[in-house]
Amino acid sequence: GDPARVDRPARDQPRIDRAARLAGDDVAVEPQARDQAHRADVDPDAEHVPALVRARMQPVQVLAAQRAVERDLAAEEQLRFCLKRDPGMAVAFDALASLYLESLNTEQLGAIAQQYLDKNPADYRGYYYLAAAKEHASSELQGAEALLRKAIALKPDFAASYALLGKLLLQDGQPADAVRELEHAVRLRPEYRPAHLSLGN
Repeated sequence: GDPARVDRPARDQPRIDRAARLAGDDVAVEPQARDQAHRADVDPDAEHVPALVRARMQPVQVLAAQRAVERDLAAEEQLRFCLKRDPGMAVAFDALASLYLESLNTEQLGAIAQQYLDKNPADYRGYYYLAAAKEHASSELQGAEALLRKAIALKPDFAASYALLGKLLLQDGQPADAVRELEHAVRLRPEYRPAHLSLGN
């Protein structure tokens, strides 16, 4: 087996949770519903969206959610294939890491970011996405700060690094330093919403 591959049920779970978010409600997906969705991997007629979620959605919303899940799965497979062929393909890594970040799949985000970083230590992307994985998982936040400072050193005009660093500094009780980083992010990218949200806090 390919060490980069994981069991499909574990990989699918963030998309199942994403389907719940697409319903427009914060739906808690129960374990039985998750198990039912996981069986979609072996039953081609089963639906990816759990019954509990489908009950809260209109038919058109169900179809849209299913298609979004399926598109994500197809994109993930293709992007992983590209990175396996060329571990330095930045555009494929960016897309895959963004997909994991959007679906809050911090475990896979951290794993793919570490793999990319190991093979591409001069690219800021690996440092940034690994820091994002640590921040979302609320683990090793000091390590995340160091990763972001390295990302900034490699790519000083990437607004997202400053915004995430500012957010971490706010959590660490350093508001003055946080505001400096967040304002830097806004200067680089005036419309960058995460920086504005953190400044609002």
